[in-house]
Amino acid sequence: MVIVCALLQLGLLLVVARMVLSWVRIPPQGALASVYQAVFAVTEPPLSAIRAVVPVVRMGATGLDLSPLVLLVVISLLSGFICR
Repeated sequence: MVIVCALLQLGLLLVVARMVLSWVRIPPQGALASVYQAVFAVTEPPLSAIRAVVPVVRMGATGLDLSPLVLLVVISLLSGFICR
């Protein structure tokens, strides 16, 4: 049970890290680029599955991707049920 709770907390941290890193321009070489690629590789499968169900909200010429928010809520709910 402790391992599952730790993995859920790690998942929360990775999703938040992906959200923050998506706001920053990252050069293609360097340590931060490799961190971003690793975070992207771990978080993209669940986010793409959510994107298949929850469409991007269009706001003029841009769009708002709500999949990270949905994933944060799902992980938080699972953590609340399992780890309490």
